[in-house]
This record gives sequence, structure tokens and C-alpha cells, in this order.
Amino acid sequence: QFFTVVFSRKRLFLMVFLSVVLLVTVVSLLLPKHFTAEADIAIDSGNQDPVGALSSTSQVFQEQNYLGTQAGILSSHNTAKKVVESLKLSSSEDIQAQYQSIAGQDMTGIDDWLAEILLKDFTVDLSKDSNIIHLTFKSKDPYFSAAVTNGFIDAYKRMVMCVS
Repeated sequence: QFFTVVFSRKRLFLMVFLSVVLLVTVVSLLLPKHFTAEADIAIDSGNQDPVGALSSTSQVFQEQNYLGTQAGILSSHNTAKKVVESLKLSSSEDIQAQYQSIAGQDMTGIDDWLAEILLKDFTVDLSKDSNIIHLTFKSKDPYFSAAVTNGFIDAYKRMVMCVS
């Protein structure tokens, strides 16, 4: 009976199907494209207890705490500021003009402003049961997304190794 009803209304079903496909096509063409750059960092906690004095639960807790600290460093304002400096984002005339148009709103500086903008589209996720930190950055330009993600990795390395 179901197929009898479907076949008797096949014209209606075809119209609804085509309308939905057309609507989805139009919406996907009108929405702006976003590109996501992703990277994974493997963190070696380096505090393995060779003698076994620490219990396995406290060692797991210390490793999770260490990974959380590293994720915090990656997503910090200081790291984002180093990305802005290394990519020389504040030297762009368009960005300087945008900053000047809103500079009257008690902003601290163009580098801080750009760092906050980068952090809005940057995410850091910890993997479960591993020492992997997953980074993502979204923007409208695929090359900019990749450059910023790589910039965060480089800035993190410089900060952790205490190299300027």
C-alpha cells in the first residue's frame, strides 16, 4: 500500500525533492567558504617514573595536568602575540586602517588586538588517552589558515624552549 501511495504521488515527491536540492545548492553557493587548517603536536611529558615510586593513577593525573598546561600555553594571548609578530600582521596597511577606525575604544595596541582576533578562530583540543594536542584555525583564506596554524606551532616551540 505504501508503494502504491508513493507511485500515485510521484510527481509531488519529485517536486519536493528537486526543490530541496535546489535550495541546498543555492544556500551552499551563497554562504562564504571557510578553510580549516589542522595540526597535531605530540607532547612528551618526560616525567616517566623508572623506579615505579609513583602510582599509575598519580602518573596519569600528572601527564593530563602537563598536557593541559601545554594546551594553555598554545592558546595563550602571549603565544598569539608571537604569531602576530612572526607573521608581521600588524604591518599591513589594511589592518592598520581597521585598527585606527576602532582604536578609540580603549585598545591596548594593534598586536594585542590582532592576537585576540586570532584566538577567536583558533582551537586547541586534547586527545583522550594520548599525548596529542590537536590545533585548528579557521579563516576565509586557506594559505592564511595554514600560516597561522604553523605560526602557533613555531611560537609554542620558541616559548617552551625559551628561545626568542
